[in-house]
Amino acid sequence: MQFFLISQTNIFFRRTFAMLLITIYSMVSVTLLETITIADEPGELNPDETARPVVTNKRSALIIKDAFAKTKTAKTIDQYEEIIQLCRQVMDGEASESRKAYTRQLKSWAHNRRGELLANETARLEAEANDKKAQWTDRQAFEDFETAIALDPTRWKAYHNRGVSHAMAMQYEKAIEDFNEAIELHPKYANTWFNRAEIHYEQGQFETAISDYTQVIRLVSDDAGAYTGRAHSNYRLGQYNQSLSDYSSAVRLDPANPEVYTNRAEAYSSFGYWKRAAADFRKAIELPNAQGRSYQTAAWMMATCPDVNFRNSTLALKTAKKAIEINVEPNYRYIDTLAAAYASAGNYEEAQTTIERAIEIAPENAVDRLENRLALYIEKKPYRQVVRTASSSDTERR
Repeated sequence: MQFFLISQTNIFFRRTFAMLLITIYSMVSVTLLETITIADEPGELNPDETARPVVTNKRSALIIKDAFAKTKTAKTIDQYEEIIQLCRQVMDGEASESRKAYTRQLKSWAHNRRGELLANETARLEAEANDKKAQWTDRQAFEDFETAIALDPTRWKAYHNRGVSHAMAMQYEKAIEDFNEAIELHPKYANTWFNRAEIHYEQGQFETAISDYTQVIRLVSDDAGAYTGRAHSNYRLGQYNQSLSDYSSAVRLDPANPEVYTNRAEAYSSFGYWKRAAADFRKAIELPNAQGRSYQTAAWMMATCPDVNFRNSTLALKTAKKAIEINVEPNYRYIDTLAAAYASAGNYEEAQTTIERAIEIAPENAVDRLENRLALYIEKKPYRQVVRTASSSDTERR
């Protein structure tokens, strides 16, 4: 069974608290950012009774009032820039210390909000393969988060956002530090716990990841992504019944998402629950937004299932080719699946040629596994899955 869990190339981080599960679940290609909602808005400045009624101080009050009014309607990068420039005028002038202190907080807020929009813009540019400009906007976003924290060390959202930027750059230790600080300042923001859990998972700290995913579920009980992440972690720890329970919770919470069915189908297949796996694969593929991975994993089961009743070489070939057609970028797993389908159909020459293509693009840690399958195909033998045991008391295989 090819049970592929999260990798550095598809780890998912939530920049915002909008329920992103669009994307993913730690096992699929992902949309990294979603629309930002206004959060952590600044409050109005209380009058400073000790301020001397000089012209510069009066003008600073008007500028602050103007800047604050703009926070209510600002939606674009340029509009946040206007707020930043107004705040800069106050900070460079002769305003009272209390007004300057408030202005630093207001400027911090504006930098963080602008950084969020720049991060969204980075995601859009990356999706369009405009890498050069995406790198520039990404740097600008990071600088905004840095400035926001420097101006106001209590701005928890800026720590969270900078942590996401570190994580996207695979600077995981720095990301953890920022997520820790964000949680210390604002422990009820579920996305911070989720993002820290993703890093713990990526680093193989599965028990710690489970703890963080569980905290997300305490805060947001209908978060299918947190159930999925916890299911992945339990699976990696060999806690298979717990993982199946969480996969089922994700299905219940997000029934229109083909990935939740695919996740559970892979788990069922790895335990030899072929009938349940087949039902979930069918559901995943029938959904209008079915992804290549759903076709690939379904093809894998039909090509490699040790139970002849659930093998279908002809359909496996068709489904494996469909997965490759949907998935634009070459993926060694998809090609490996096609090779297994050829072998299952008795076409060992094509199986050898195909898996050699997979070996050429596979990461180093997958090459041995693929070469073992190549050796089988050279001997004119198909590959068959090895079944795990979910529970010693549960022997169902159909």
